[in-house]
Amino acid sequence: MNKIRIVIVDDDLAARNSIKLHLQDHPLYEVAADFQDGRAALRWLRENDVEILLCDMQMPAMDGLELLQMIRISLPDIAVIAISSFDDFRYTRGCMVAGVADYLLKHDLTRERLLEVLDAVRERYHIQPVGRTLKNLAGYCFESPDHFTAETIGAMVDRGEIAFDKSGLAPLVISPDYRCAPGVHWQEIRRDVCKAVCDIIAQILGTKYRYVYCLTQQQHILLILSFFDQNSLLFVMNSVNNFCSRLKRTSLRLLDTTLTIGVGSPQLDLPRALEQINRLDAAMEAKLFLGGDRIFPVAHSPAVHQRPLPLPGSAWSALSFAVQQRDSTNAQDAIQELFAFLRREHACRKAVRAALRRITELYLHVGLLDEAGRAELFQRLAQFEILDQTAADLREQTLRLMRSEPAQTPSSAAVARAQEFILQNYARDISLQDCADYAGVSYTHLSRAFKSEVGQRFVEFLNAVRLRAAKALLIRQDLSMKEIVERTGFRSYNYFFKVFRESEGMTPSEFVAKNCSKN
Repeated sequence: MNKIRIVIVDDDLAARNSIKLHLQDHPLYEVAADFQDGRAALRWLRENDVEILLCDMQMPAMDGLELLQMIRISLPDIAVIAISSFDDFRYTRGCMVAGVADYLLKHDLTRERLLEVLDAVRERYHIQPVGRTLKNLAGYCFESPDHFTAETIGAMVDRGEIAFDKSGLAPLVISPDYRCAPGVHWQEIRRDVCKAVCDIIAQILGTKYRYVYCLTQQQHILLILSFFDQNSLLFVMNSVNNFCSRLKRTSLRLLDTTLTIGVGSPQLDLPRALEQINRLDAAMEAKLFLGGDRIFPVAHSPAVHQRPLPLPGSAWSALSFAVQQRDSTNAQDAIQELFAFLRREHACRKAVRAALRRITELYLHVGLLDEAGRAELFQRLAQFEILDQTAADLREQTLRLMRSEPAQTPSSAAVARAQEFILQNYARDISLQDCADYAGVSYTHLSRAFKSEVGQRFVEFLNAVRLRAAKALLIRQDLSMKEIVERTGFRSYNYFFKVFRESEGMTPSEFVAKNCSKN
């Protein structure tokens, strides 16, 4: 009688011997081989057929996760059970991302527990001790988008290499809404999350539906479901809607990741289904300005216009001047305005990358970044698929870069609170007494402390803050002088003109002419 063949990979000899002892003379399972490292096991597995692999996660040379990644690519028919000493949810999730069928803890590795897990995997994957291989009859993954064509899929179906039917097809494109924390390699995060979503898809579909899928370079999942035995269009549409809703809920619960899903209309043949797949995948670029976490039908897939998009001169001038002056507040406002423009104009990815390149080159030019830092920031910003995420990250990075430069910090809490009050209220008619009340000290004490610690009198500091705001507005050239005076808190145009000329050595009009020629 044929048995289900098992391979053990563990650098712990005692652990391997214990598993072999548990399975000795078992009527259904047999240990075909055991190895102490992943490389030797991989060489052997490429030449021999087995059904189940028991793999330790912590090994020298090639650890368990690396071995699993190789098996997913070259030996996808093997069901893998992870073995580890770590009872940790994050580690368990990492194993799920790698595509394991189940998880065993060494301190809980009794004969009963081992057989319980083996039986569960055997039933879940319909493993039979006949033919020596595990046949996944429900789904097939194409490793390259170049092979995800009607000709290739049809030929493999005709030769009996994959179990799939070329009629009653429902095309979908699934795009995880990736988020990347600082210091994390975003390409690895995208790849791992995408693989985990594929595992969830396999768990939801099981053997009920036949399907083929492929992963793109952008880590989108191109999926075609086959409803060959269904004549009801309503049944197909309801089944697809239920699948999409369940997939979104499960991804959010297990991976803390939302999904954007494009749903095509049911098709009778592969060429039409793949035509809709391509249309839906192209429409995913609209996540830039529409955001993620949504399901959209192919009929409502938004068009993304591939066209150059010059940045508005007023907002660009404001950003350029703000970063030169190390004015983080106005720099963040200008960034927000620039990205609102890109979102409003439905910018394509090429236009967004051009804007990011121009912004990072500005940071290089004014000395906020060196060339290596500029390239790193550009690559980081260019990976986001949603403009709101790009803008938020750029504002955060800009604030960090400006704060990293040396700054004069007041020594007392009272002066710090007074400066805070001025920065928040400079556009109003405020006085030293207002600042003293806010700081909780006397008028006289704050006046002396301000001069001593800041090196300026209160009115000099207030005028400097107001002038900085006025210059940021002047550089935009889209407001009248009257509006600028009112927005910056100066009591009259004449007073503004006098303070500006004394501080800058030129009139406001001369300042605009000089700086706009630079920008």
